[in-house]
Amino acid sequence: MTAWYRLSNRHFGRSRSPKFLRDTRGESPIVHPIQFLCDNETPTTISLDDDMLKPSNFLISFCIIALFSSPAAGQADDNPASKHALAPLREALEQLEKDWAKNRSETITVLDIEGLEHTDGKDERTLLERRLETLQNKKISNREWATYWQTEATLADKISEIYRKLVEGSGDGRSLLQQEHQKKAGSADAARVTYRSKQDAFAKAATEREKAEKSVRQLMTANADAIRTGLVQTDALQKRASTASQRLSAIADQIKSTTKESRLKTLNDKKIKIAEQVTTLENELKSLQEKTVMIDQTQALIQKVLTGEPVPEEGFADDVKARLLAYVAQRDTLERLTRERAQAKATADKLETESARAKRELELYSDRINALQAWSSLAQKKVSNQSKYYEAIEGDIEAINERLRSVRTTKKDEKIIYAADVCDAEPDDENTPFAHHRECTRAIRSELKRISRDIEQHKQKEALTKRLRDSSKTLIEAQEVDEALVKEEYQISHTEADRTRDARGESQAWNTIWSDYSTGAEKKTETLIDAVKTSKLTERALRARAGVYEDTLKRLKDNKDRATAYLNHIDTPLNTVMAVVVTAWQIIRVGWPALVYIFIAFLIIRLIRKNRDRLEQKALLAQDGKGNDELDALIAELEAARERDDEEDIIQLTNVIGNAESKIKDEGQRIGTIARVGAQALSLIVYVATGLLVLDALTVDIKPILGGAAIFGLAISFGSQSLVKDVVSGFFILLENQYAVGDVVTINSQSGTVEKVTLRRTVLRDIKGGVHNITNGSISSVKNNTQGWARVIIDIGVAYGTDIAMVEEVVNAVGAKMYRDPKWRGKLTEVPAFVGVIAFGESEVTVRAWFQTRTFQNWGAEREFNRRLKFAFETAGIQIPFPQRELRIVREVEVVPAPTDES
Repeated sequence: MTAWYRLSNRHFGRSRSPKFLRDTRGESPIVHPIQFLCDNETPTTISLDDDMLKPSNFLISFCIIALFSSPAAGQADDNPASKHALAPLREALEQLEKDWAKNRSETITVLDIEGLEHTDGKDERTLLERRLETLQNKKISNREWATYWQTEATLADKISEIYRKLVEGSGDGRSLLQQEHQKKAGSADAARVTYRSKQDAFAKAATEREKAEKSVRQLMTANADAIRTGLVQTDALQKRASTASQRLSAIADQIKSTTKESRLKTLNDKKIKIAEQVTTLENELKSLQEKTVMIDQTQALIQKVLTGEPVPEEGFADDVKARLLAYVAQRDTLERLTRERAQAKATADKLETESARAKRELELYSDRINALQAWSSLAQKKVSNQSKYYEAIEGDIEAINERLRSVRTTKKDEKIIYAADVCDAEPDDENTPFAHHRECTRAIRSELKRISRDIEQHKQKEALTKRLRDSSKTLIEAQEVDEALVKEEYQISHTEADRTRDARGESQAWNTIWSDYSTGAEKKTETLIDAVKTSKLTERALRARAGVYEDTLKRLKDNKDRATAYLNHIDTPLNTVMAVVVTAWQIIRVGWPALVYIFIAFLIIRLIRKNRDRLEQKALLAQDGKGNDELDALIAELEAARERDDEEDIIQLTNVIGNAESKIKDEGQRIGTIARVGAQALSLIVYVATGLLVLDALTVDIKPILGGAAIFGLAISFGSQSLVKDVVSGFFILLENQYAVGDVVTINSQSGTVEKVTLRRTVLRDIKGGVHNITNGSISSVKNNTQGWARVIIDIGVAYGTDIAMVEEVVNAVGAKMYRDPKWRGKLTEVPAFVGVIAFGESEVTVRAWFQTRTFQNWGAEREFNRRLKFAFETAGIQIPFPQRELRIVREVEVVPAPTDES
């Protein structure tokens, strides 16, 4: 066979068929010649050359036919270009079908546009906002629909293009699916031939395996017979050996009981003979048993081989091993052929399935192309019509937004006042002629503004209505086109669904697609019919509304002209002057008591201010000590004591005069402060009372004012508690004379001169000129440094070695001298005196001196006493210690080493 195969390769090669195997039409080679020869059928498409019919070439021709009909030959005849072009197209088609299914699964709602034909009692802004909201949603929905139909058109074009590539013919007139079908059909036939050949080889191999197994099983039967024969022989030998052993035992017993030499010798000979027989029997028995065991082992090994195990290298005789090897070879061949037969059958089935698929696709795709092309054209129309939708919706949205920016919302409780109602009404007691004239002109102007505003609003409404009407026309056109397209959508999908329902071999999935399209088109048809009706009703309502707005504008313009003429007639200088004159006469006739109240209030205020000024002047004189008879008498007595040079009376009278002056000054400050605060309070009361009386005289109802004042007072009591606290605290400060204007005080750690005291706050100015405003309610502690009299306390440090008695003598001498000085005699109320030692410090002994002064004189007296005491200490040699620092400078000395012995 190998020789003939090589011969065929030299003559024809592997890549092409011999010419006598070609179809007479030149279309395709013969793909199953073995079946042709085996079935004794002569295809009409085969032409045989004369050389093939020669007996010498017939066997070669048969082998060549078998060679080129094998699966390898079928695969060699495949068209690689067709195979490589078909797979990508199918993959692309599968992906496009997935994309198509995904696009179909998108849920897009068909939305309506809110009409303007039904108001339902809602105002214009609400209606416009509702329509704007639906337009915005419709705009988004239309965008989604445009994207959806654009995707449908693109997918339909791409799928139909792939279908066209698959079903339309190429260069040789055959399409890719035709080539695939013919190729797979030929390969399937060759695979079937291969399967049948494998089936025949399998049957033959099964027969050979049965023969080999039968030979092995005959061997096993013979071994079994041999084992049974061996067992019988073993039993016989065992019996003979047992009999011989018994005889040997009996002879042994006879030998023991025999004493005769001759008899003993005979028995020994016999014993030896029987012992040899026993040994022989035992050897035969052992050999037979070993043979039986070996046969039994052989049987077990043969059984293992029959169950599928390989043949062992040892443990068999050569003839047995040869039989087993032959059996195993036939068994392996049968198993191999079983696999090859199953593989050949699977290959044939697969190729037949692929061939049938290519044939079915060729038929289906040709019919689907028309539907997809119609669907793509419909989708493009849908996309184009969505642009009209979008244009109409954009126009509506722009117009409504412009209207909403200028629309005026009328409040429910807003009252419209007409000029005729105001101007025709007679003036009453509460309304003067001038006020009535002003209200009339104001009402006319207000009505003119309202009319102008209404005219502007109605112009905008008219413009909006016209734009909405134009947009509605465009929208109706788009909806009518969309309605026709939906009917076309239904026609296309329904036709394709009916075709696929009756078509043989068409898939259920394809029918479901178009059935769903048909059902959806029916639903959309009903929705679009309702939408067209709504749009037409809206367009009709807008057309009628535009006419109404036009008539309303004419009426408003007429009203504006009449109101303007009436305003020009009313609002003249003469009418204004007459209204003023009449109003003035009514005021004089009715409100003369008001003038009396104002005059009386003026007199009261003048009296209050005069008394305030008088009290303040009296307070100033009292502070200077003028006009006080008691103080003048004390001063006269002091002068008399000085003339007498009575030191004791002088000191006593000086102290009394100082205390009296302090009291007079404090009283004057208190009177001045109370006078100012009281005048302010009384003036406020007069102003408020006069205002209320004047309003009452002018026939103004003051009850609401009093009620408001009461409410205001209640609010003050709850919301202004801190203010009330400040006022109450200020009242008690003045009442208790804690301090007055001009006093030097310390309030809450802030020190300064009191510049102003009111019921709410106190104003201090410190020594640096800073002003402190302190609310009276926040004052927790007050220190008055200028009330009554003042004391000067001076602490002096002297050295430890100083004589304290001398210090006391010097201090008292300085104090007496200062007290006698005419410059300071009227300022000091006692002689400065030494008090004693009060502390021991680290480097000094602290002594104290003190004395009393009049108010405001203590600071100057303290400075003067310190000055004089310093000069006196220096004259007396009294040392005032002060911190000293002693510096010691240490110089570094260079250390010279001592000389050594060597040096």
